[in-house]
Amino acid sequence: MIYLQCELYNKERYTRTVMIYLQCALYNKERYTRTVVIYLQCELYNKKRYTRTVMIYLQCELYNKERYTRTVMTLQCELYNKERYTKTVMNYLQCELYNKERYTITVMIYLQCELYNKERYTRTVMIYLQCELYNKERYTRTVMIYLQCELYNKERYTRTVMMYLQCELYNKERYTRKVMIYLQCELTYPYI
Repeated sequence: MIYLQCELYNKERYTRTVMIYLQCALYNKERYTRTVVIYLQCELYNKKRYTRTVMIYLQCELYNKERYTRTVMTLQCELYNKERYTKTVMNYLQCELYNKERYTITVMIYLQCELYNKERYTRTVMIYLQCELYNKERYTRTVMIYLQCELYNKERYTRTVMMYLQCELYNKERYTRKVMIYLQCELTYPYI
C-alpha cells in the first residue's frame, strides 16, 4: 500500500513535473521565438546599421583620401615654399651683405667727406677770420680817414664861413661907402 501510494505520489509528481516541464518548454519556446524574432530584427537592424556604417566609412575613406591628396599637395606647396623661402633668405642675406658693404663704403666716403669738409670749414673759418681782421683794420683805417676828412672839412667849413663873413662884412662896408658916396653926390648935385 505504502509502495502503491508512493508510486501514485511519484506519478502525480511526475505528471506535475512533466506539465511544468511542458509549460516551461512552451514558455521557453515562446521566449526562444521572441528571442529569435528580436535577434533577427537586431540582425536586420545591425545589417542596415552595418550597411550605413560601411557607407559612412567608405565616404569617410573617400573624404580622407581626398584630404590626404590635398595634404600631399599642400606638402608639395610647403616644400616649394620652403625652397622659395630658402632662396629668399639666401637672396636676403646676400643683399644684406651687399648693403652692409655698401653701407661700409658709404660710411667711409661720408667720413672722408666729413674730414674733407671739416678741413675746408677750418680753412674757410681761417680765411674768414683773416678777412674779418683785414676788414676790421680797413674799417679802422677808413674811420680814421673819415674822421680826418671830417676834421679837415670842419676846418675848411670854418675857414669858409670866416671868409664868407669877412666878405659879407667887406661887401657891407663897400655898400655902406657906396651909399654914403651916393648920398653925398645927391646932396652936392641935386639936379644932375
